[in-house]
Amino acid sequence: MKFQSHIPKTKHTLIFLSIFLLALAIGISIPSIKVYATDGNADEGESDQASGEYSGGPSYAKTGWIMYIVDKNGTPVSDAVYISCGGEPQGIRFLTTRLGGLNPRQVAGPVPWVSVIGADGAPFDNDQDFKGIDIKDWLLEDDGAGTKNVFNVVSDYWSEDKAIAMAKNNHSLILEPFYWMTIGGLTICATDMNWGIVLSTAYGGGNYGPQPFTLFTNTIFPQCARFQYPQFGLQTSPKYGKVTNAEMVTYALGIESITPKNSAIHTYWEVSPGNPEPRIPNKTGTCNIVKGYYKENLTTGAKQSLGVYYELDVTSNIIVSGEPTFELVEC
Repeated sequence: MKFQSHIPKTKHTLIFLSIFLLALAIGISIPSIKVYATDGNADEGESDQASGEYSGGPSYAKTGWIMYIVDKNGTPVSDAVYISCGGEPQGIRFLTTRLGGLNPRQVAGPVPWVSVIGADGAPFDNDQDFKGIDIKDWLLEDDGAGTKNVFNVVSDYWSEDKAIAMAKNNHSLILEPFYWMTIGGLTICATDMNWGIVLSTAYGGGNYGPQPFTLFTNTIFPQCARFQYPQFGLQTSPKYGKVTNAEMVTYALGIESITPKNSAIHTYWEVSPGNPEPRIPNKTGTCNIVKGYYKENLTTGAKQSLGVYYELDVTSNIIVSGEPTFELVEC
């Protein structure tokens, strides 16, 4: 696979950002300035009118993905790559990653999940449906030959050794979508976090992006991929709709985490984890099963008991009568 690098130098990026914000500020003061959006109908309701056919604005064809690998603490253990879902990304680029601040290298398309997800494998489709969770589900699926798709992706863009290390050490593949659009006559290409930084500077952190298309900048961009629970030191947004420019920067929005788990269930003799129960031929008898559950607040560390359940004189299956169903969201 041939890799091409198109990452602007930091010095030039800062200069471009200054020029962009200056031009944007000038544009804001002109009542007749147009902020373009999608090629098609993008009506988001009475509060944010966005109907019409325009050029230069956001579209699922003007998107891509950044990918990199982190350890259980959220520290990058690989470099980052970026891949476009459509054509060559346009404009000034702000593609540093939310975790680790990596500058990605470009890799050739198409994205690995394009044939399954459709819409060029973009973060959202032409109906503005979010695709982040669908892509995550596909990455965690088996490829039909006994290997999860995520391991194939890691092998293709990095190495087989990286895929083995991921499986062994519970590393996570991080995905961050990016988008490009034209504002005030300038085109910018950025991740959701970096869009939040730019828009906060130009419009204020407590406000939204430019009218008439905040549907894209403050809803679709941040929500099409997001953490469902806190991890790697990032907090989840309580909102599943429109967020402010500052919230795009603060919360784990515009980011997806894929952590393949070992599906094996281990039972232990005595204290868990410990030595496996010894295999004794033709062993018979009964056992008592006791299970305790608690809920932990990952922010404060506080734990709340959810009850203890037990079953006596069990001879076969590990089942506790009346035990509630719990959904495991993080190990």
